[in-house]
Amino acid sequence: NQGTPASMNVGNRSMRMNNNDLSWGLGTLVWTTQVHNYAPRLYQCHSNAADRQALFEPYVQYIQWLCRKWEQHWNVIGIELLNEPVLGGMPNLKRFLSCRRDLFDFYANVMDSLGKSDPPIRAPLALEDGFGSLGSGSNFMKVLSMIPISSFAKEKLKEWGEKNQLILSIHWYPSGGTLGHLAKVTVEQYVAMGKKESAELMASSPIWVSEFCMLLPEHTAKYLAEFTNAGSPCTTYWQYTDTQYTQSFGWYKYPPEVKQYGDPVDVLGIVNEKAWAAYEPTVADGTYWGAQITGSGGGQTGVLSKVK
Repeated sequence: NQGTPASMNVGNRSMRMNNNDLSWGLGTLVWTTQVHNYAPRLYQCHSNAADRQALFEPYVQYIQWLCRKWEQHWNVIGIELLNEPVLGGMPNLKRFLSCRRDLFDFYANVMDSLGKSDPPIRAPLALEDGFGSLGSGSNFMKVLSMIPISSFAKEKLKEWGEKNQLILSIHWYPSGGTLGHLAKVTVEQYVAMGKKESAELMASSPIWVSEFCMLLPEHTAKYLAEFTNAGSPCTTYWQYTDTQYTQSFGWYKYPPEVKQYGDPVDVLGIVNEKAWAAYEPTVADGTYWGAQITGSGGGQTGVLSKVK
């Protein structure tokens, strides 16, 4: 517990029990009271004077800054507003069922604010539906989509879609877990679902399969090809890692005095006491280089060479 609180997610044993890869995959963090309190408040922060000043306006300023950076780099495709936005509000069922509507209202108000920029914002925005899924992606998401999004949100989505500044970003995790994909969905079905949602909400903006994960590079390459053949104009996988440099399966690197004992905490959340004793001081003094938390494993290299 020594050192900066900003590093507690890697250096606090209690937090590592809840943010290891197994817990992340099972949705442990997604179903905490803190997340379910915060998610609807974040998505409604534009409509509350205090939250607008504390949350919404700084967020819009940051997105504006990113959009200006986009103008300077030809190889940056667009700006994604949120990654896997949680639909929260439990145990209040009304708030929970309204959260997807609130999410799209948040997007709409961000677009409305960006639309007033001078000079105009030209960067495309990538938007994700709840959990990175789709409104029709599973029975779970269908329930959370029963309350339709607002006419204001539909208007802004259509407006930005028609000026070619929207991308529908979708994640594909058919085995369940945190993203609400609680039914088996094939590649072809999911791409078709994405195009349908884009046509209904975003004036047929392009879809982007922005994340999926397979354990072996050969399988990742196979699905890159399948998504392309199914009609996805852009597909990216989780995740490229220079494994030779990191000597791990992600963008985290342990020094030899830690590595000699193994990982401080494994994917199941089991603490390696000797490795932890060597790793914990590096968090306290700020010399650590990441950790395997919140799904950060699964890194691969050499995938593109295997695409057929």
